[in-house]
Amino acid sequence: MKKTWTELQSLAREKTFLPDLAAGALILCLMAFLFYDSLFMTLFLIPLLLPILQELCALHRRQQRKALTVQFRELMNSVMTNLKAGLSPEHAFLESKEDLCFQFGTGSAIAEVLDRIEKGLSNHVPLENILSDVASRSGIEEVSQFAEVFAIAKRSGGNMTEVLGRSVSLISERMEVESEITVMVQSKKLEAYIMMLVPFGIIGYIRLTSPGFFDDLYHNAAGILFMSICLAVYLAAVKLTEKILRIEV
Repeated sequence: MKKTWTELQSLAREKTFLPDLAAGALILCLMAFLFYDSLFMTLFLIPLLLPILQELCALHRRQQRKALTVQFRELMNSVMTNLKAGLSPEHAFLESKEDLCFQFGTGSAIAEVLDRIEKGLSNHVPLENILSDVASRSGIEEVSQFAEVFAIAKRSGGNMTEVLGRSVSLISERMEVESEITVMVQSKKLEAYIMMLVPFGIIGYIRLTSPGFFDDLYHNAAGILFMSICLAVYLAAVKLTEKILRIEV
């Protein structure tokens, strides 16, 4: 119980908590109505609300990480252009801010990263420390690799532009491969998400076109047990599908 409460408190700090909570409540109401013909049964489905919120939160985080990964690739390319133009690493990052904020918006993830870099530099924090902090906060492998290579290049005192150029090239190639794989499986993911909605559609369509068809399955112990088993099997299939669709490159 304490662990559940702690998890709810953690989810409540997310920016998307209220929309996710409303979506979760709507999903539970839909399940109660279609599987039990009773909105009152929503109360018994409340334990499912936490897993739904966790899944929605994880979905938002994956989308944010994906967006930041794409935006960070553009930042690396912009920084490399500025370094080749003769700017210092610090000024190379600062000069990239205006272009990237124009491209992705001032409210984008990369804009927040550049704001953090700008504030850190104004407080005389070494750039490599700022990048390391950004990498740990983002949890993105490509960002961590860039931060490590940058720190090593700066400590070694070698040709930073050449070293970073090779690193950026390798990281960009990996991102390109990941992007191609994502495009390849996107249609399959869409098919899987449509299949997740099919049971709701079938039940809703039959109830609409053939009133009374499910009457024997509603408002009696045997029917409630049968529909509960169907719901459990459906949720297990959804969980398995979600696990299969999470392809790591």
